[in-house]
Amino acid sequence: MLRAEVALANAQRALIQARNAFRISIEELRQSLGYTNKEGTNLNKVPEFVGDLSFEPTSFDLQSSLESARLNRPELSRLAKIESAREQGITIARSTYYPSVDAVAGYQWRKTGTSDRFGDAAHGWLVGLQSQWSIFDGRATAGRVIQARSALAQAQLSTDEAELAVDVEVRRALSSLQEAQELADASGKVVSQAEEALRLATVRQTAGTATQLDVLTSQVDLTQARNNQLQANYNYLVALAQMKRAVGQADVYSSSN
Repeated sequence: MLRAEVALANAQRALIQARNAFRISIEELRQSLGYTNKEGTNLNKVPEFVGDLSFEPTSFDLQSSLESARLNRPELSRLAKIESAREQGITIARSTYYPSVDAVAGYQWRKTGTSDRFGDAAHGWLVGLQSQWSIFDGRATAGRVIQARSALAQAQLSTDEAELAVDVEVRRALSSLQEAQELADASGKVVSQAEEALRLATVRQTAGTATQLDVLTSQVDLTQARNNQLQANYNYLVALAQMKRAVGQADVYSSSN
């Protein structure tokens, strides 16, 4: 009886902490969803959660994951566009090396000085070409070209650095996913073993070779094993979400009325 009372006291402490963590998790979920309750009604209402922490193994190939990340990650796409703009900047900077040609056109109406009549004015279309070429500009164009090439080199370095960071993130996420999958598999086996231990303890109690405390201990061990399994499944789902984020893969949700 004393051992049972001690076990109960220890379990109550863990239960109080679990309830507090559950309440805090609900508030964090509301913050993530942007849900506010300004009316003050249903302040203590617990939302209804849909789904469960099921474990379904998912495999990712390293080479395919790296290619998907380089193709779908938005920060890499942004840097690629910046690099392309820097390349065009070199072309723009070099454009002043060459002459510029402008086409001009207009309709001209000029009154002649020999007549006071408005109808005697000379009028007609005026079309021409205008060209300008800076033979020497004090190497200002060369300086702009060097500056544009330097900006392109910086953009390329930023792209290489971002690609390396993405590759490391993909490898780390894949390793974490593999670890979470192995732990989830192991936790499932532990639950099966705990269920078998409880069955044997129940059989022994019926036969008179075990006490009620042995059965309760087996039940506690089974509950702990199931809690560990839920935690392992949760860690796996988190690792899976991080892996999808690393490769730039979005979840697709379907809704129906």
